[in-house]
Amino acid sequence: MIYIFFSCRLSSDLYTIDDSLPFIMNILLANFVGLLGIAIILSYVQVFFLLFLLPFWYIYSKLQFFYRSTSRELRRLDSVSRSPIYTSFSETLDGTSTIRAFKSEGFFFAKFVEHITLYQKTSYTETVASLWLSLRLQVGPCIKYVL
Repeated sequence: MIYIFFSCRLSSDLYTIDDSLPFIMNILLANFVGLLGIAIILSYVQVFFLLFLLPFWYIYSKLQFFYRSTSRELRRLDSVSRSPIYTSFSETLDGTSTIRAFKSEGFFFAKFVEHITLYQKTSYTETVASLWLSLRLQVGPCIKYVL
């Protein structure tokens, strides 16, 4: 029972490391080089830009800290709500004969559905927060043209 939980947990972590991390690092490197190039060109063309760079960096770091802490908490809630699903499923598989003997299928199914519902709520919240950030980053540059 514990082996199944840890193998599922480890496979999720390994997927994140093997698949997602190189992709995210590639995006980080490309954005950093692009931002550095823009900053160098703006500093060369408009020296006055350097005065605005520090306040913008401070505001951005505060917003980034707020988003990171929220995102970290949502991921933690997602992981915590996923754990009872694995546990309930493995317990049900281990005790299938006992559950059938006591005719408690409905109880265990209702408990499993309750765990799934809780997981979907936290997963939905995390997805909405990620979509909001994505939309905000894409629409942000367009707002100055509307106003």
